[in-house]
Amino acid sequence: MERATLSLSLSVIESATKEFVLLSIGSTLLFSGVSLLLKLKSEP
Repeated sequence: MERATLSLSLSVIESATKEFVLLSIGSTLLFSGVSLLLKLKSEP
């Protein structure tokens, strides 16, 4: 019983970590894209 609970919590932690990594990568790409657009707009 405890083993199943442990594996379940491990899979939950694993999926949460994947979500967090994807989220951080996405936000980083979004931020760099926005700053690049602003840089291009500010240039004549």
